[in-house]
Amino acid sequence: MKRAGSVPPITGRVDLSFTPRLGKGVRRRDTSNYSLNVKHLEDGLVAAGILPDDRGEYVRRVILEPPEIDRKAETGTWVEIIEIEGE
Repeated sequence: MKRAGSVPPITGRVDLSFTPRLGKGVRRRDTSNYSLNVKHLEDGLVAAGILPDDRGEYVRRVILEPPEIDRKAETGTWVEIIEIEGE
């Protein structure tokens, strides 16, 4: 995740898409096993001041994508914040 200083605060509703990336030495798991990490990352977006809250009035949808496997990359989770226009 980028540091909060480089990501402007978001005031409208968003969809959050999370994509785990498995690097060298990390074994595959069921996609649903990553859901606990997703909650912690969502809370981190609020703590960093990027999202005002993680309730439904701010986060419309949480999307958990299946893991990408890239044995040359670092292990982590990509977070995409998709602003909802017109709401």
